[in-house]
Order: sequence, then structure tokens, then C-alpha cells
Amino acid sequence: MARFGGAVAALWIAGSSLCGCADSSYHSYERQRVGTTTALAAIEAAGGHAEPNFGMVMPSLLAQITLGEKWRAANDGLVLLQGVRRVDELTLDKPTINEAGLDHLVKVPELIALHFKRTVATDDALKRLRGVRGLRVLTLDGSRITDAGLEALAGHDLMWLVVNNKSGITDAGLEHLRGMKRLISLKLEGAQVTGPGLAALADLQELRDLDLSGTAVSDDALVHLRDLGKLTILNLSRTKVSGPGLVHLKNLPRFDQLILDGTPIADAGLRHLAGADRPKSLSLNHTAITDEAAACLKDLKGLEFLALDSTKATEAIIPKLKDLPRLKAVIVAGKTVAPVNRAGPRQGRLLHSGTPLDRHLLLTLSWSSLITPIPLLHDSRWSP
Repeated sequence: MARFGGAVAALWIAGSSLCGCADSSYHSYERQRVGTTTALAAIEAAGGHAEPNFGMVMPSLLAQITLGEKWRAANDGLVLLQGVRRVDELTLDKPTINEAGLDHLVKVPELIALHFKRTVATDDALKRLRGVRGLRVLTLDGSRITDAGLEALAGHDLMWLVVNNKSGITDAGLEHLRGMKRLISLKLEGAQVTGPGLAALADLQELRDLDLSGTAVSDDALVHLRDLGKLTILNLSRTKVSGPGLVHLKNLPRFDQLILDGTPIADAGLRHLAGADRPKSLSLNHTAITDEAAACLKDLKGLEFLALDSTKATEAIIPKLKDLPRLKAVIVAGKTVAPVNRAGPRQGRLLHSGTPLDRHLLLTLSWSSLITPIPLLHDSRWSP
């Protein structure tokens, strides 16, 4: 910390001297550095973990704070954060903090991302967060929130909202998201959503990443997604989608990944994507897809990755996909295989696990657990 503080102080003085305000700027810097250093030490002493943001000039910015099971401070321990001007990410990983303790978060001048990890979040907890300023990312893992919880969030300008683990959110509750015009990523895994509520998402024109896995959404509901021009990733695994609704996704200009794992879709259901240039990645694991699906996929000229693991498809489907010019890999029968048109003299060759392509494919098809929000918010790929 001392080495970091000295280096940044030198940079701060050098920059400030150009405008003739070195003294006042340096003293302001020192006050914030001391306050942040004190907060860091107190958080660590109480069993938490904190990291300074080395990418920022001002020392009052903390990149990450994690309060886990070893957190020994009482609820009032969160008052330690008041010496910090901004916290990029705060993770509550099963700490000994109750809902009343969250009141102290309102006093943090700026909190960008808040993650409830292995920590039960309730409607009352979200109501206590109404006064938190600058909140852009909220992850609720293992939550018990209902539509009332979403109503409490309506005043936040969120860009990333994750509600996992069979929450009590229904179609009616999605209406409270209508005003979040800057929402980029929305994950509602296991919510009690059936479809009509998706109409509230139609105006969220910044939405790129939508996870409806484990819900009762069916084909009819997909009509509400047809005008989401920036939608890139759609996870419909373990839903009731069987195919006809996919026609509403054909003209999405940025559509890259479609996940239909564990759905009732069969070969004929894929015909509803005919003539589409997208998606680039299609996952059909744990479905009734067979080798005959190749005839329904032949018009997906932009397809690059195809996952058919735990289906009725076999490696015999590989030669039938030779007319897909961009196809790079197919996962089938527990193997990752290069298609004929890419393999050259080694047609249908197995790509052993650990190769760059295999890792790329696994990354592509496991997006929901690998993407992190803070880098995403600054990634040029997600700019308007």
C-alpha cells in the first residue's frame, strides 16, 4: 500500500502542478489516502478482504471488498465503508450481517456493484438499498425476493441484474423493470415467469444478455423479444420452448448465442430458424435432436459452434453439416469435433480438450458463469 500510495502521489502532484494547484490537490489526496488505508486495515482486521483499485488515481476508490463467513464485525461493521468515496464491487458471501446492517451501505457515496453470494436476499433487504447511490450491478444468488423486491429496485439505474435460484418473481413483477432503460444483462433463472410479462422488456433497447432458463416461458412469449436490436445472448434452457417461437429471433442483428438445452425442441422445431444468418452459437444439449436435424440447420450460414451433447445425434451428423461455411466445432457424443469443411485432409478430427478452440467453445457455451459485470460495463463491445 505504501509503495502504491507514493507512486500515485507523485503522479498526482505532477499533474496538479500543471494547473498551479499542487498543494491543495496533494493535501486532498493525502486525506483520502489515509482514510482509505484506515478502512482497508479495519476491514481486513474484521475478517473481510479489500483490494484498492490500482487502475484509479484517487486512493479513495476500492476495487473489491468481500465480506465472507469470517467477517467478525457486527452489523455496524459496515460503517467502516464510510471512509471510502467509491466501492466498485462489494460481495456479501454468507457474512454475519442481517438486513438492518445494510442500512450502512446507503452512506457509501458511490457503490457500483453489489453481490449477494450464498446470502439470502429478501424484499426487505432490497427496500433498504433504495438510497444506495450509483448502483449499476446487482447479483442476488439464492434470493427469496418476489415482485415486491423488484418494485423496490425500480428507482435504480441498473445495467446488470441477476436473480438466481427460483425466486418468487412473476410476470407481473417484470413491469417494474420497464424503466431500466440502460439494462444490459438480465438473468432470471428459475423465476415464476410464464411469458406475458416479457412485454415489459420490449423497450429495453440496451439489453444484450437475457437468461430465462428454468422458467415456464413458451414459444408465444418470444414475440416480445423480436425488437431487441442489441440482444446478443439468449438462454432458454429448461423452458417450454419447442420451436415455433424462434421465428421471432431470426432478424435480430446482433444475435450470437442461443441456448436451448433441456427444452422439448426436436428436429422440426429448428426449421423456424431457416434463412437466419444468426445465431453464431447454438446449444441443444439434452434434447431430442437427431442426425436428421442437419437438414434443418443447413441454412444457418453464420453458425460457428453447435452443441449436441446428450442428444440422439451421433458423429454421423458431421458430414451432413459440410455446407455450413463458418462452422468451427460441434460437440456431439461427448466429443468436440471439427466439421468436414474445416478439417481438410483430416475430416471430422477430434479436438482434444485443452486446445484453444475447445476452450473457446467451452467459454462460448458457458457464458452465464464466466462473464463478470465490471469489465463488461467498460467493454467497447457493449457500447451503444
